[in-house]
Amino acid sequence: MTSGIGVIDRVLARVGKHVVGCVEQRGFLVARASSTVRAAPCPTCRCWSGRLHGSYFRQLAERPVLNERVLLSVETRRFKCLNKDCHRRTFAEDIHSLAGRHQRRTRSHAKALHALGHALGGEAATRLAAELGLSTSADTVLRELRRSAVTRRKHLPRIVGIDDWAIAKGHNYGTIVVDLERRQPIEVFAGREATAVADWMRANPSIRVIARDRAGAYSEAADSALPAATQVSDRWHLLCNLRDNVERMLQRMGPQLRRAAQRVTVGSVALGRQGMPRSAALRDWQRLSDERRAPGAWRCTRGLEQQRVELWRQIAHDLHDSIGVESQRLREHSGCPVRQRLHAKDSSRSWTGTSPPCGTSCRMSPA
Repeated sequence: MTSGIGVIDRVLARVGKHVVGCVEQRGFLVARASSTVRAAPCPTCRCWSGRLHGSYFRQLAERPVLNERVLLSVETRRFKCLNKDCHRRTFAEDIHSLAGRHQRRTRSHAKALHALGHALGGEAATRLAAELGLSTSADTVLRELRRSAVTRRKHLPRIVGIDDWAIAKGHNYGTIVVDLERRQPIEVFAGREATAVADWMRANPSIRVIARDRAGAYSEAADSALPAATQVSDRWHLLCNLRDNVERMLQRMGPQLRRAAQRVTVGSVALGRQGMPRSAALRDWQRLSDERRAPGAWRCTRGLEQQRVELWRQIAHDLHDSIGVESQRLREHSGCPVRQRLHAKDSSRSWTGTSPPCGTSCRMSPA
């Protein structure tokens, strides 16, 4: 841990700070740093002042060190501006290289959140950050992405792709513009009318190549706003056009293709896997399937059915001897029993049983 504190001390020395202590508090390794700055320039008039007005501590979250979550308690001094013409009376020393204004995390911590958010998005980045020891939320990750987008130098697009996308399919659509050189979306706006697209193109005169679909609105907007730009069809629409043309050609040539197919002789080489000898497992499966469909198999199944009928007749005979089933009902039974009513000798209730050849099911009912 001493080596980790030494690294933090060397980093803070660049902004005029010195680590004076380190304690463990609420699951954080709190490194307390004092200021060694004796004078600082006013951010408004740029006049240097060494007149101290006061000081306060800023709590800045830093990346974990040796699996320990680090919190920097950095002393920041305020000075009085000595320029009488300056409207600013007091100002704080500049630690912009360590953390931005009103920020509660260091720039290295914010850079890590930006990288996670750019790669995974808000919720997924939050889950991974928790495993890495970076305490944050999805909203914070998204704010870091927006903040970096504002401060990043704007890249002038030269080759762009434009297409529509469905906000509510069949009802409401928008337009997306992608920088094909950097492979990043650069603009998304509602509507896909020619006027809205033309206004955006006029605001970006650096565009030289426009990859678009077959929509007439985008072609009209490009012709009116950027007549010197080259318009090309994107890859997906090229393949789509090729597929449509091939399908129409095959539909027109249907009779010729059928006649040509009739004159083709298929050999063992052309059969591919169909011409290969079957494996032993496949042959066994085919043999079992043929045996199930053979006439002998049906006769075997019929014999099992007859055995079930004989078993049922024996059960009916036993019931007649034990509980007194009506003999007329037994005489009506032929081949397969349909329905039988059993009467108990000394009972006011009876039960009705219905049984198919493969089983029995009974229910109680009033007499």
